[in-house]
Amino acid sequence: MFIASSVVSCRLNDDILDDAELVISTGEQGNIINNQNQPRENLALMYSLYAENPVRVIIKLNSKNGSGSVNGGEKYCYFGLYKVVRFWKIIGKLGYNFLLVKSPDQKKVACNDMRKRKKIIKREKCLNYFEDISHGKEDFHIPMLNCVDSEGVPNFRYVTQMVNLERYKPKKYSPLKGNVRCECVGNSSDSDKCSWAMKNREKFPFNRNGIVEETKKDMIYECGHFCKCSSNCRNRVSQNGIKFPLEIFKTKKKGWGVRSKKKMPSGSFICEYLGEIIEDEQAVKMIDNDEYLFNIGSTNHKDGMFTIDASKYGNMARFINHSCSPNLFCLNVLFDHDDVRIPYIMLFAAEDIPQKTELTYNYNYKIDQVVDNGVVKKKYCYCGASNCIGRLY
Repeated sequence: MFIASSVVSCRLNDDILDDAELVISTGEQGNIINNQNQPRENLALMYSLYAENPVRVIIKLNSKNGSGSVNGGEKYCYFGLYKVVRFWKIIGKLGYNFLLVKSPDQKKVACNDMRKRKKIIKREKCLNYFEDISHGKEDFHIPMLNCVDSEGVPNFRYVTQMVNLERYKPKKYSPLKGNVRCECVGNSSDSDKCSWAMKNREKFPFNRNGIVEETKKDMIYECGHFCKCSSNCRNRVSQNGIKFPLEIFKTKKKGWGVRSKKKMPSGSFICEYLGEIIEDEQAVKMIDNDEYLFNIGSTNHKDGMFTIDASKYGNMARFINHSCSPNLFCLNVLFDHDDVRIPYIMLFAAEDIPQKTELTYNYNYKIDQVVDNGVVKKKYCYCGASNCIGRLY
């Protein structure tokens, strides 16, 4: 009697590659003429069941079910010691399936590292791929891939805070005077005691899951750096950075775009629109280079107005495209000052967004209102929405 010492290419769940407790090995098919003439592999696995000997499992990394090839070559990974616990005949075929259970106290085998390398090989089909345009500044890598043309990473500096904000933040607003802080203790569970909540119609704009519920106000207020409440306060959401893995990709008609690697629930915070704060007078002069300008502030304020310019400094938000039927919306947020002229621009999910869906918001241009030297400028829209009006402005 002979037993199996190893088996190659088992079926398993690709999503739990490193932690699969059970694998299924499909044995060789028997002789078509004589069904009783089983191949040696099948007999060896059958005898291993009765002998209860450990079997080394080796898988191919070239597809989800462990078969195929990468660049014409085979990629294998040792998966650990298993025991055969049962086998059964494949209906309609002459072969058998063998169920193997992982032996206890097995160390985790890092086959996913090889799987990641396989994915990188696949990405080589894209003309350009960059692993992280944030250079480690975000909690998640922000990859950038171009499978459309040869354009590489645009020339800009990735930032995680607004540039030039301190220059315009008024000195008269002092945390010592209570303008930009609350006196809450702990997690600010009582909105009627929080001074920032009082500015939000006496309630917090977010529920306990961090989902925004106040979407119709011109401004929402979060507890900030100078508040006495803890960092886990339910009124600190957008200031804490991105919570979903995002990636930048090249579209066929709209240039670069942004999408999420995971599903995002409606009301979730997505990202902040970052760049350099400039005065409106300076922004007007950039009419021929207005692709990354975002007008901010209260239109009712008598003082000067401001614009975010993301052409030289910015984050992934500078690549989010316009849509006439967007799945994101913008909110003005304040937390470390209360000057309504220079709020933070935060983007939230307007609906449940499936993974790999392009993220968009409405740029809110007005048709025939963009004028350069007396000439009305036109820019066409390629959002593809059923209600698309055909033009951005």
